[in-house]
Amino acid sequence: MLAFLRAMCAHLGLLIPERSRGLEVMRRAEIHVCRHPDAVVPGTREVIVELSHTWHVHMATGNPSWRVEALLEGLGLLDVVRTRCGPDLVDARKLTPHFFERVFRLAGALPTEAAVVDDNTEPLWIAARLGARTIHVTSACDGPCEATLHIDSILELPAALLHLV
Repeated sequence: MLAFLRAMCAHLGLLIPERSRGLEVMRRAEIHVCRHPDAVVPGTREVIVELSHTWHVHMATGNPSWRVEALLEGLGLLDVVRTRCGPDLVDARKLTPHFFERVFRLAGALPTEAAVVDDNTEPLWIAARLGARTIHVTSACDGPCEATLHIDSILELPAALLHLV
């Protein structure tokens, strides 16, 4: 992240900020970008709102919590998504069992009561080993995948969850 800022400043002939200032500039830039999401699949916001009428919706990601907050704020979902966290809040990287154990604890949910949705098979495999049901969002499986369900798009999630109950 900081290397990008330094390269950009050098290219533009600007003074390169010191490390702490540079990190703050990049974080503020990322928060601004995340608050203005335009690359989200159209209809995603509506799907999450619809899900929240029936389910407790939580978001756990490999991104830092401040990025998650900014994205959800930009989508107008801060009041809809109950638990919002990244590795910084659970003190574990996403691709470890500790991550999901701590996320479930933070959300007040048992893994056996949860459905984990991801487009990557590895976190789904980890969550399934803890007892969670898993939904793989992909149009083509990218390797061994033992997800409970597969869907092509996040827009199919409400109907998919009905199959799990």
